[in-house]
Amino acid sequence: MSRFKGRTNPPRLGELDRMLSDVVALILASEGCCTIDELGEALSRSLVSAHPTHDALLAVLGDGNLFEPCAVGSEAWSLTGHCPHRSHAIPVDASLGLEGFPSMFGWQREALEAWHAAGSRGLIEAVTGAGKSLVALHAIREIVAQGGRALVVVPTIELEGQWLLQLQAAFAGQHVVAALRDRTRRIYSEPEIVVSVMNSARDANFAVRHGADLLVVDEVHRCATPANIRILDEGFGYRLGISATIARPDSGHLRYLVPYFGPVIYRYSHDMAVRDEVVAPFRLSLVPVTMSDDERAIYDDISGVIGGLIRAFMAQFGRPIPRDDFLPILIKATGGAYSTRSPGIEDTALKLQQTLFQRRSFLDGLSSKFAVLGQLATLIHEARRCLVFSQSIASAEMAASTLLQQRVRAAFLHSGVGSVLRREQLERFGRGEVEALVAPRLLDEGIDIPEVGLAIIATASGSERQLIQRLGRILRRKPDGGVAQLVVLFARGTVEDPACGALGQLLPRLMAAAKSVDVVTPWTLTKHDRKPRF
Repeated sequence: MSRFKGRTNPPRLGELDRMLSDVVALILASEGCCTIDELGEALSRSLVSAHPTHDALLAVLGDGNLFEPCAVGSEAWSLTGHCPHRSHAIPVDASLGLEGFPSMFGWQREALEAWHAAGSRGLIEAVTGAGKSLVALHAIREIVAQGGRALVVVPTIELEGQWLLQLQAAFAGQHVVAALRDRTRRIYSEPEIVVSVMNSARDANFAVRHGADLLVVDEVHRCATPANIRILDEGFGYRLGISATIARPDSGHLRYLVPYFGPVIYRYSHDMAVRDEVVAPFRLSLVPVTMSDDERAIYDDISGVIGGLIRAFMAQFGRPIPRDDFLPILIKATGGAYSTRSPGIEDTALKLQQTLFQRRSFLDGLSSKFAVLGQLATLIHEARRCLVFSQSIASAEMAASTLLQQRVRAAFLHSGVGSVLRREQLERFGRGEVEALVAPRLLDEGIDIPEVGLAIIATASGSERQLIQRLGRILRRKPDGGVAQLVVLFARGTVEDPACGALGQLLPRLMAAAKSVDVVTPWTLTKHDRKPRF
């Protein structure tokens, strides 16, 4: 029976631009349900130069893996995610023992209830430090209590260890918890709860009992790759993905995650978490630095090359690209997505991506940033524990060296540091023997960090996802109710500068959530309750 009112055969998608389907999914993930007319209006405002036709939208909505009517006979559409069936849902009032199990904040109870209502499938997006893993722990408790088993998949070994400790403490010997630590194929039958890193999970056979077991994926956005989707076994009847930022610039969350888990069923933002006192309040300090004349000349030269490549790429793409859609389209183009319709576009996209990386690396290594970082030594001493985020291994080592010269007990972590030394450095940081821990991207996610009151971002030209992850590192509630501080260094008049649009729509949201916002020089870095305008 056709879903399409007035048609027995919906138009075939054929070669219709897949980007249209991705953006329709993004709109529905945000709005819940929309009629075709409402979708058309939203698309004409944000995506395409011409209003999409009714038949074009019907063709896109005909993808049963992603879309379905909101109700029988309804003219409104929603995401389906393979239609999570209500028969999978766990009764909300299930009689399960909670003795010794961590209690939940109000938002966590709401998120768990939303998961129940969605058929015990879905994605939860919550700010780092708010406790989204506890929602997953309660979901696991419910599954094993009714005789099911659970597989928890995480991106790193460090996070695997953290989950093992949480699970063993929560279940206190009531259920068998095990780790899958190698990449061999094995079947688990005795353990009721298994924790695995992604690299191991995608090559293992977990003997899933069809419809009875639960899959939990932490940092679920990392699972949205052609290699990692092998983890997403259709046999799991219950599914939960959690992350601070679900969306990916390559739209992998729409291509892989939403069809498997279902849409985002609950979002918990920074301002909500601060309002509810779930996370620590924070101060936001924006610190401008000035480039030398030689550095400005180099920056302008690189930016000129980028401008020329962007114009060439836009011409090859064949139509205007809205700013918010540019990066996803560029990423797809580097993978050859548009090569058949525009020869040479893949080469242009690759050159553009490489030159953008060159400019970011250049900004990361500005001499003025290291000079300013040294001037922040007193602030770091007062904070006792500080994270410094750079963009490259070279700048991480240079930053650590700069701080050591200012008598700050600093250490660096990056991919070239062995696992044993990495663990030792984290332990020293936890004991207070290291005041400042410097890293490029290693600390963004997937590693458990002790309580931290200060974070310094040395390069502000990263993605919004990256800034959210880094802010989350300092937001865990302080035992004394203290206020955290995020310091962002940026080069004036560059893509890092908020006055030039850096950080897009995220910055106003952070400014609204912050206890105070300063635009200051490093030697006057103090609290001021004022909201600057850019």
